[in-house]
Amino acid sequence: MRLYLEDCATIEPEATRRIIKAELDAELVPRGGPGVTEVSIDCLGHVASIQVDDPITRKTTSRDVSLANVPYGSRPRLVALATAELVIATWAELEFPGTPTIEPMGPPAPSEAVEAANDVIREEMEARAASEAGRVGGVAREEAPNRQPTGNDERRRLAHRRRRELMRERVIAVAAVRGFVKHPGLLGGGGIRFGQELPLAFSWTLDALHEQGTIDLHANRFLVVSNSVAGSLSFHLASPVATFRGGAGLRVGVTNTELLNGSPALKESSVTPWGWPMATTSLSFLLGKRLLVEVAGESSYVMLATGGTQTGGASLMGLWIGAQAGLGCSW
Repeated sequence: MRLYLEDCATIEPEATRRIIKAELDAELVPRGGPGVTEVSIDCLGHVASIQVDDPITRKTTSRDVSLANVPYGSRPRLVALATAELVIATWAELEFPGTPTIEPMGPPAPSEAVEAANDVIREEMEARAASEAGRVGGVAREEAPNRQPTGNDERRRLAHRRRRELMRERVIAVAAVRGFVKHPGLLGGGGIRFGQELPLAFSWTLDALHEQGTIDLHANRFLVVSNSVAGSLSFHLASPVATFRGGAGLRVGVTNTELLNGSPALKESSVTPWGWPMATTSLSFLLGKRLLVEVAGESSYVMLATGGTQTGGASLMGLWIGAQAGLGCSW
């Protein structure tokens, strides 16, 4: 979206821009282009004239707002809310099925811009529905058609928007490394992770990993190949751009261990199913609206049987720590 504030000395421009950006969850760009909605606000005396030139619906709408009885400090919010309402009203026709009988002038907007506008409209409709359902024990009252939004309506709508921002799902491709604290060597590999933030500060995560490498146990060296899946439940602290999680889960899988430095004539390997409870932690950063970067760690005390006669049935056991880093998308 591109925003012009022309001759508006009676309102604070940066506050107005900030509130419009937050209300519409939109980026303000310095130049116009395909799919960029342009909003101009022009002040004449105590009247703010708002005009929306929208390439998504290919129409122009406008409204005038009186500032005569509005304190100076409240004017940016009033103008910003009036602007957001006008833009949302302009985009509202996207919810109506079918195509216009009379084709508007101008080229169609890019599909990404149309989808972004649709997201705003759907969010607004869900927030209004939640607000209506929350009145009088969940029964909406009949109200005058021109009822103005109240402070409670605004708080409900903002709370609903924040819940939607924080209840995100994610899928991430991860690189992984794992090792024992007391036994030299590391396993490396990767996999895929799914997760979601839930209400009441809970999160769940599922992943599948393939890892392999060498681990030393006393005088023996083992090739260890691990295939595992894990699930965890965490508490999280979240903002719109970053989420920290801490919790516990369970990892189960199958490990193949092969003795590398034994007698060639008595080369041994064993396949062992295993599972262990673990402590987990992760930190995610949202870059833009979809791109996600995540780092995670897990730890547990585990025992992996190596089997075989050359090692006397020794087991790899002790504190095992794993770390993952990944790149994915969130929605």
